[in-house]
Amino acid sequence: QSNSVNVILEKQCGDSILNLALRNEVLSPFKIISVSPNPMTGDLLNLKYLSRVNGVVSLGIYDVSGVEVKRIVSGVQIASGEHNISNDISDIPSGTYWCKFDLNGRTEVRSFVILK
Repeated sequence: QSNSVNVILEKQCGDSILNLALRNEVLSPFKIISVSPNPMTGDLLNLKYLSRVNGVVSLGIYDVSGVEVKRIVSGVQIASGEHNISNDISDIPSGTYWCKFDLNGRTEVRSFVILK
């Protein structure tokens, strides 16, 4: 998850004061770009993500009670860059789920819905 720092600078310009606001973004090592389609009516989950670092990836699908219903990727080494993962989810019933993505011990979660 990214943090940001806001900095306000004031500069005297003649008879007026110029206020400058700067935002410094601290970038996360990865970002989930999309989980699609959402809602899902077919059997194929597509996850698109950007990794700014090389690392080890794990990806699981969890129900609303926090129980893992499917492990898609476990401990796979990846290079930095944009990646796509596709997986058959035909064995998962309709409902709301969480896609939990881990890279080097950092986690991002995205919700999606399956409609059958």
